[in-house]
Amino acid sequence: MLAIPVFRARVAPVLDWCSKIIIIPKEGTDAASGLKLDVIKGSIFSLMRGLREQGISTLICGALSPEMLNYGESIGLRIIHGIAGEIDEVLQAYQEGRLDMPQYRLPGCSGQRRYKGGARCTCKGKNGIAGRKEPGGVGTGPGRKVAGRPVRESEAGPGYKECNMSKIAITSEGPSLDDLVDPRFGRAAGFVVVDLESMETRYIDNGRTQVMAQGAGIQAAELVAGAGVGCVLSGYVGPKAFRALSAAKIKVVQNLEEGMTVRQAVELFQTEGVQFANGPNREAGR
Repeated sequence: MLAIPVFRARVAPVLDWCSKIIIIPKEGTDAASGLKLDVIKGSIFSLMRGLREQGISTLICGALSPEMLNYGESIGLRIIHGIAGEIDEVLQAYQEGRLDMPQYRLPGCSGQRRYKGGARCTCKGKNGIAGRKEPGGVGTGPGRKVAGRPVRESEAGPGYKECNMSKIAITSEGPSLDDLVDPRFGRAAGFVVVDLESMETRYIDNGRTQVMAQGAGIQAAELVAGAGVGCVLSGYVGPKAFRALSAAKIKVVQNLEEGMTVRQAVELFQTEGVQFANGPNREAGR
């Protein structure tokens, strides 16, 4: 049997963060016949141990820490990591021995990888996250990927310039990945900044804007620009804030769903591809 951590029908980009996992009972079985389980928050080592106890022999996943990789292998799990893509396609590629093809590689990780016909990969990414490297650079034009998400054709036309997408900021009601996304940009409680290569996070408090009569959006834009982010994810962004972010060459993703956590926003950015905003979605003074 094999297991694959899942996020919205794709391989979850980071095993440590996964909330669901699908169990494939035997070779030749499609994903629709698999058993999807919720992952109870707690020790990911306990999850690995539980999978092994249930007879899981192979784990296909995205990035994971070296400690988890070593632990999983020490208890007999065969781990194929650094994988990205739709669950059905990844499963079929695994069964046909094609997981070494470029379209199944998880971008944003460095290191050599060896996989053929089911052999495990042995790569190691930056800052301790195991993963895979996109060979030959990120490429150009539609279909290329930046920090784990595809660039749309509208972004890849003549004169398209590479944006620094290795670091993003998400408006948040609190400092953790499991806090809810704050729908406001300018008056958000704060920003969770995520380094997509190392998956390290830090929190920027935005409390000063709560008492500002005006200029909150510009102040918030200065905060995230100072953090060196390439993209901001939020619910609503006003015109002044949008102009300030654009001036700093920071892309904007807005209209995030109500009730989404910061963790889910990061996974959405990495796995599904997002549409960059062309303008603000909130009027001035609202």
